[in-house]
Amino acid sequence: VDDINSIGDGFNINKDFVLKNCLVLTGFKDIAFKVDNFNQDNMLAIENKWDDITKAIKLSVVLLSSLGYHRDNLTSNNALIPISSYLYKIGSPDNFPESNKYQSDRQRIFKWLVMVLLKRTFSGQPDNVLRPIREVIASSEAGFPLEEIIDKLKGSTKAISFDSDEIDNLLYYQYAQAYTYSVLSFIYPSLDFRNKFHQDHIFPKKLFTRKRLEKRGIKSDDIDFYLENYNYLANLQLLEGVPNQEKSGKDFDVWIAEKYPNNKDRKAYMERHYIPNIDLTLENFRQFIEEREKLIVAAFKNLVVQKIA
Repeated sequence: VDDINSIGDGFNINKDFVLKNCLVLTGFKDIAFKVDNFNQDNMLAIENKWDDITKAIKLSVVLLSSLGYHRDNLTSNNALIPISSYLYKIGSPDNFPESNKYQSDRQRIFKWLVMVLLKRTFSGQPDNVLRPIREVIASSEAGFPLEEIIDKLKGSTKAISFDSDEIDNLLYYQYAQAYTYSVLSFIYPSLDFRNKFHQDHIFPKKLFTRKRLEKRGIKSDDIDFYLENYNYLANLQLLEGVPNQEKSGKDFDVWIAEKYPNNKDRKAYMERHYIPNIDLTLENFRQFIEEREKLIVAAFKNLVVQKIA
């Protein structure tokens, strides 16, 4: 537990989680967390496989750390168990988190992880999800079985699918909330999250005080909208530390013109960060939020249904 919790930026995993992994990975039919399941025979079986079990658990945590997760944004530790189950099955290769050989596998795991975290799949009775997922992983033959798991849970109360209302509701996550990272990272599939990314306010947070907005001449009936929306997902992006520091406090239209004087580079940045091609001054913040929400929703819908080769 101490080893796991010191990985990356730190995790919040306890002994019960490790014991639950032991029940699932060792293949016991009954994986309920109860004293009867830790009888002498079971404990001997766990002891015999202990090195392989702990290697799989540690590797799953290392993988999550490389995807930008830590104790503050991993909203369900139980979501790690199917990942460690899969790694256990394929022998927990040391280079799994970084080797090109496993890139497609990592993409499938990451997509699955974000979906189950946002759907809160492991809330309530996690065993009802862990059992069918373990069955699918046990019978899989070609990489992490993302589509097969989705099919297995389809029609159940734990289905891993999003309707339009659920996707729209993702926009209500705010800066630094636990689920916000999952949404943002999902719409940036090409980023290497082993680098440190910051949640950045596109229109800087410091501009959003009533006094400053009044001084800028923002209409009084717009000021409430500005103050209510600047901290929501539609005004957030993922930026590496240095660009984020360079950008700090500058009007967005000024910063983007200075940072990307070349029109082609600026367009590429805007496409990568879902920035609508509109007037980007603070005075046009309302339209910016409305248009960027549409771009984020469209991107999320597209990525949810997209197959990973």
